[in-house]
Amino acid sequence: MNQADQTNPVSPPGRPREPGSQAIILALQEGSRQILAHDDFKETAAVIYRILKKLLGTTAGYVALLSKGGLENDLLFLDAEGLPCAVDRSLPMSIRGLLAEAYQTGRVIYHNDFPRSPWAKFLPREHARLENVLFAPLKIREKTVGLIGLANKPGGFSETDAQTAALFGELAGVALCNSRNLQLLRNSEEHFRAVAQTATDAIVSADSQGLILFWNGRAASLFGYSEAEALGQPVTVIIPDRFQERHCAAMERVRVTGIYHLVGRTLEATGRHRDGHEIPIELSLSEWESGGGVHFTAIIRDITERKKAEVALRQAQSRLEQQVQDRTAELLQVNTRLRVEMEARQAALGALGQSEQKFRAIFNQTFQLIGLLKPDGTVLEVNQATLDFLDLKYQDIIGKHLLQLQKKVPRSLQERVKKGISAAARGKFVRFEIPVSLSPGARQWIDFSIKPVLVLNDPPKVGLLIAEARDISAIKKSELALQESEKRLRLLSSQVLLAQETERKRIAKELHDGVGQYLSAIKYRVENALLGQAVAERPADARGLQSIVPIVQEVIEEIRRICMDLRPSMLDDLGILATIAWFTREFQKTYPGIQIDQDIDLLEDQCPENLKTVIFRIIQESLNNIAKHSEASRVRLKLSRNFHRLDLEIKDNGRGFPVKRVTAKGSEARGLGLPGMRERAELSGGTFQILSKAGQGTQIKVTWPLINADAG
Repeated sequence: MNQADQTNPVSPPGRPREPGSQAIILALQEGSRQILAHDDFKETAAVIYRILKKLLGTTAGYVALLSKGGLENDLLFLDAEGLPCAVDRSLPMSIRGLLAEAYQTGRVIYHNDFPRSPWAKFLPREHARLENVLFAPLKIREKTVGLIGLANKPGGFSETDAQTAALFGELAGVALCNSRNLQLLRNSEEHFRAVAQTATDAIVSADSQGLILFWNGRAASLFGYSEAEALGQPVTVIIPDRFQERHCAAMERVRVTGIYHLVGRTLEATGRHRDGHEIPIELSLSEWESGGGVHFTAIIRDITERKKAEVALRQAQSRLEQQVQDRTAELLQVNTRLRVEMEARQAALGALGQSEQKFRAIFNQTFQLIGLLKPDGTVLEVNQATLDFLDLKYQDIIGKHLLQLQKKVPRSLQERVKKGISAAARGKFVRFEIPVSLSPGARQWIDFSIKPVLVLNDPPKVGLLIAEARDISAIKKSELALQESEKRLRLLSSQVLLAQETERKRIAKELHDGVGQYLSAIKYRVENALLGQAVAERPADARGLQSIVPIVQEVIEEIRRICMDLRPSMLDDLGILATIAWFTREFQKTYPGIQIDQDIDLLEDQCPENLKTVIFRIIQESLNNIAKHSEASRVRLKLSRNFHRLDLEIKDNGRGFPVKRVTAKGSEARGLGLPGMRERAELSGGTFQILSKAGQGTQIKVTWPLINADAG
């Protein structure tokens, strides 16, 4: 009923004077101001209730909202005014009687003789006595979502009171709708703020005058200015001097024509750090409007590493005879934060809407595939790049668990993704690579990561997960091509060394079996001629021939020495142990000031045939280096077999040298000896190590694994 109860059609005597129109208008104005002054609806509702209570002259009442199930009236605010009431205020009120009628009709309901009404029976016995009651509905989009209840007005309620209460009910409904919308916008902003704050690129916003409005953490680390230092500064502080005139001309053109040719494009440019050094960057620019003005947001990526990688790739292509194709540089991942300056509270709804629009534009323009997940893995939001990559629609993803989208990933990797979500929900950063097949016969590699976002509780807990992915298929292909090229180069080097040893062996054999035999024959004939001259008693001629014999003998010895240097024949005839013993004896004859201590702890048949030449060449080169450079007086040579490993160690007590400087590329002190030894060791499957310090000698250690060796 929206008028006085039929049993009491006439207002009781002594009714207070009803408020005039001017008082009602002033009260409504005050209620409107309170809506703007409070964000919390509970506070706003209490103020509106007190204004209405004072206006109508009631003594008690409450404000309640309909429960989510629609079956109960949950108290939001209660004003008992000292009335004796033993009912537990925390208990919900069932919707029946006048409450039910108010909710069903959506109109103001009042009754001035409540104790004798049919609805009095619904009150608990412990409830305070109610003489009269009035219920004004709170509506949102014509749906009643709550009530303002008033009771015990001296003299009872009138139709004017009902109309006044209806106006305040509508005012409270507006406040409730405003509060809920504000909360929804805040929740939405928090989601997109989390994305912006963890973006992997620098993000800078500026107004049409070129003054910086926003500066995230990655921008601070990239350009060296803190957020406080950057805000309000002209954007030219990060532009090199030689480009500033061009930038200012472009900004002036935008102000005059309203057209900016770079918006929506991705281009490479050069930035300037605070200390003056320049940074190669990749820039993506977007524009947006706020407060009637045009603003710009730039997503900036540091491509220093990519530029270095491009140079390195070109150098690798030259060394490998253009066998490696263009290499894609890895994208730099960084953690960033985005903070937005909010407009005045009075324009909160408009500012929040613009903020959401701005963050969504940034969210959808990022290079990575990005998704927002609940800690249990349910997808809350994805950007456009993700939809394009997976060839899916927005409604196919939102609200589903991430594992439901893994149909194109092998089943073995789904468990890994599941464990990654679980670890991220516990606050850990997770990152790994996964292969996906988006079409039959086509496999792509994805760099996948999950970042936890903490909610500021006490203690903090994970409230959101940021899932990021990027396509690294091109990098994988480049790495495989580079590995294949290195493999072919190693095979070629191995073949060159083998051919070199074969040629050494052939030349040594030719010298020994050819030239050596001829010289021996000449020596034999000269000696026979000398013998004949002696018999014929011709001493003058004999003296001439005798001078030739030592020369021929020296030539024979020199050829024998050259043959041994090229390839000792005993290496093939007697083996590595005899060759080492012979070589060290010959070395000590040549360099008597250097003592060699040998420690050979293996048998001849325990050394694989393919390693004998390598071992000899490393020993030969090491001892020659010691003789030339070390000034050592003692050398320890150790060759041993330990389980499934063959170890060679050569250590001297010489002056030593700085290993890094001598072995560095381009070093004037770097020769072919050390690189040659390392190459021989590694091509034969071993590991090569040099240890040396000034004044502490030098140690060379080579180890070969013999797991598959057929050794005794």
